[in-house]
Amino acid sequence: VGILLGGILSRFILYIFGVALLGFFRYDFAISVLDGLERLSKEGIDPLTIESAINTIEFRLRENNTGAFPRGISVLLRALGEWNYDRSPLPPLAWENRLNALKSRVARGERVFETLIQTQLLNNPHRTTAVFRPDAGLSEREASDEQARLAKARAAMSPDDVQTVIEDAKRLKQLQETPDTPEALATLPRLTLSDLPEKHTIIPMASGTLSGARMLLHDLPTNGVVYVDIGFDLRQLPADLLPFLNIFRRAMLETGADDLDMVALSQRIGRTTGGIGISNWTSAIIGENDPAAWMFVRSKVMREGLGDLTELLKKILFAARLDNGDRIAQIIGEERARMEASLIPGGHIYIGQRLAASLHDGDWASEQIVGFSYLLALREMAQQLETDRAQITSKLEQIRQRLLHRDAMIVNVTADDTGIDAAKSELADLAGAVPSGQTSFFGWSRPDYPQMQGFTLPAKVNYVAKGADLTSFGRSISGAALVASHWMRGSWLWDKIRVQGGAYTANSVADAISGIFYFTSYRDPNLIETLNVYDGAAGFLRRVADDDQELERAIIGTIGKFDRYELPDARGMRSMQRYLNGASDSWLQAMRTEILSVTGDDIRNFADALDDVARGGRVVIMGAEDRLTEAGKALPEPLALTRLL
Repeated sequence: VGILLGGILSRFILYIFGVALLGFFRYDFAISVLDGLERLSKEGIDPLTIESAINTIEFRLRENNTGAFPRGISVLLRALGEWNYDRSPLPPLAWENRLNALKSRVARGERVFETLIQTQLLNNPHRTTAVFRPDAGLSEREASDEQARLAKARAAMSPDDVQTVIEDAKRLKQLQETPDTPEALATLPRLTLSDLPEKHTIIPMASGTLSGARMLLHDLPTNGVVYVDIGFDLRQLPADLLPFLNIFRRAMLETGADDLDMVALSQRIGRTTGGIGISNWTSAIIGENDPAAWMFVRSKVMREGLGDLTELLKKILFAARLDNGDRIAQIIGEERARMEASLIPGGHIYIGQRLAASLHDGDWASEQIVGFSYLLALREMAQQLETDRAQITSKLEQIRQRLLHRDAMIVNVTADDTGIDAAKSELADLAGAVPSGQTSFFGWSRPDYPQMQGFTLPAKVNYVAKGADLTSFGRSISGAALVASHWMRGSWLWDKIRVQGGAYTANSVADAISGIFYFTSYRDPNLIETLNVYDGAAGFLRRVADDDQELERAIIGTIGKFDRYELPDARGMRSMQRYLNGASDSWLQAMRTEILSVTGDDIRNFADALDDVARGGRVVIMGAEDRLTEAGKALPEPLALTRLL
């Protein structure tokens, strides 16, 4: 529709309309899309929804938060989108006049969005309806059809044709296995170690208290935006409540609060803030056995809106309608559908989480909240909705009562000095309203998972993970481990699993805090072959350890992970996480120095650690049941299978 309308103003209007429309349909499940559009066109869109949508878009434009993507490149691409079609590149950048013009039209009572709905959607005959239906036998029929097509093609080939195919395959394999020549590699632009700063970049942080709660302050230039993160220690929750945390997190924002129903709450957030979200975070802690596990209520607002933000946060924290049973049931259904739909596109993440969960209590807690365990818990919740819905809402209330304790709370503010002063003044009342007193912390204990785990679903691809806690072998994740991990991702794993094996990609993860190391593959046609590649990684490192040029490239790439581009809100959050998991500036500087000084001998020493992983590592695989059953016969012990779909 934006292309049909043309022009930056029209597309901008449609974007705001989209936000408003999504807000409407999110809570009205009984109507069809077209019926809903007809109602919106005739009856009009709630003015508060329009105001909320416009404010949300304006905040995004003024903040220009591009996340980890550099702002300069983002601006360039924004301009290029118009310039590519011989239009001026400046209008996408000079948005303020167009925004003000839109505000004026809305203020005059003009039915901007209602007209767009009628003319560009309801009166638009260029419409397609696509229906997707699950079919458990589809993969088998497709495989059978493919075999039949191949057999037919083979029968039509002459002996010379067959020989040509064989020779082509040999040439392809030779090309895949032949490394680039030094001359070819020399044509690539490259940094050198002398280009890298030796000093770790310190994020400014001051610590203190706010009405008795811990407080961290980060004085950074934010263009008048104040970023407020309020954290609550998840170790206050017993293990059986962890799978309910995501339901609780969504319920806090999607059931209504106090005198605001769920639509009014969404409107209020959009009208007065730059957004409020809730997330979870877990990590090992340097030098400690217990993990760090937190829920963060994250928000952003202009300085002058801090009073409104504080009032909203009070409503959300203390008066969210957790007894809204119908909405809770919808959330559980949505979460289950989302999880099931994400298994194949996110399979490498899930198997990595599951493997790490068997090795560290923090990763186990995370897997209970967002992994396979969470999906299985959602199915139990769905069944419980039929028999005892009140029990679920009771658990959500238990989470609120256990989490909201000032003594297990942290307030993190990122802003310039003026914004920090305003935030301390406005947030003091909020922190003081959180109950104080004795808090109880639970020592989570992960179960003894099988050494070899398999998770089945109807899919034509697999996801393969293998890894171990190196500390159990008396080792650690050193700077050399981080460099070697980066090196393998772009060479050994890429060549063997992606190029030659046909998987979409492969990865290696080294956690310097927990000591966990593991490999994963993504959309992988192989199983045992991939595990063999993992086991061969140590030999690869020994063969290449003395290649000084490649080692330098690996060191530079590893440092790039430490020096990644971050805007102020991300820097403030990162600083708080480091404070919570013990990754102090001195620890980070020591790790940086270690990385910059890695030698070939260090790489060979880490290869010895990978031998330990090959011999005693854990395995987690996700794929089709017949493939996993067959693969289990070649493993040291059978796979313990769990059906996901």
